[in-house]
Amino acid sequence: MKNNIFKDRDELYEKIFNLLSRKKMTHTQIAKELKIGRRTVFTILNERNAPNINEIRKKEVIVTVRSLYEEGYPCIYIKERLNLKENISTIQRWLIKEGVEMTSHTARIRVIKNDLQKMLTEWHSVLDMSATDISKILNVSQPTISMWFKEWEIEINEKATKKNAKPNGEAILHHKFLKYQAGAKDRNLSFRISKKLFVKLTSQNCHYCNSQPLLLRNVKRKNGNITFYSNAYANGIDRINSKKGYVPRNVVSCCTICNKIKLMYNIDDFLQKCRKISSIHYVKE
Repeated sequence: MKNNIFKDRDELYEKIFNLLSRKKMTHTQIAKELKIGRRTVFTILNERNAPNINEIRKKEVIVTVRSLYEEGYPCIYIKERLNLKENISTIQRWLIKEGVEMTSHTARIRVIKNDLQKMLTEWHSVLDMSATDISKILNVSQPTISMWFKEWEIEINEKATKKNAKPNGEAILHHKFLKYQAGAKDRNLSFRISKKLFVKLTSQNCHYCNSQPLLLRNVKRKNGNITFYSNAYANGIDRINSKKGYVPRNVVSCCTICNKIKLMYNIDDFLQKCRKISSIHYVKE
């Protein structure tokens, strides 16, 4: 009787291990398939000191990942091709642990241009991903993605394009915010104000002269044409203390004229200069 029991358990082990290794079923799926308890599946495997299938699979995947990487493919392509759930940083850690020398991401992107064309077409046309979405995944600039769309004649998906599009007024204010951010970086100034605070300040009257926000406009460099954004009114922002950066307690709403006049003056010197001009030209009768 005892031998029969062990024989049955051996057969059960063979079935469990077969489903686990070949069909890649989970312990829960195996329990349902064989109509036994999930705990029984673990018990049978532990009794036979079964190898860790997950570790075996992982090693097989890492070998394939390394092989593809050494052929010149970038990690993003490997992830998509093997349908891996792991993120890019995990795949990179696998390769580093394997002693693989990591090389330029941009150079590797060029290797997969043929496959990339199919990938971009699917992402953009089927999955409704915009050029911006794709640029973030591939770590390639958005203009480069747009250039590839044009080069490979990938039909523009209006749904994907409009998905991340901002309304006219919001878009120009976002652009204005980015210009201030970039300008601060160029001048080695700290920029620690949020977009929400920026929009709030630029929507207010000028802190110095009380001028209302003006209608924003866009001047095209080629022909000098001016486009007005009918729903976008804004002032700029000024640093109260010009020696400090763009930090919450050092910025106020400021019109273009006051901003140009103040320049690098500190607040006291600027206001004193205004008083002096006013006293000369606006003498009380």
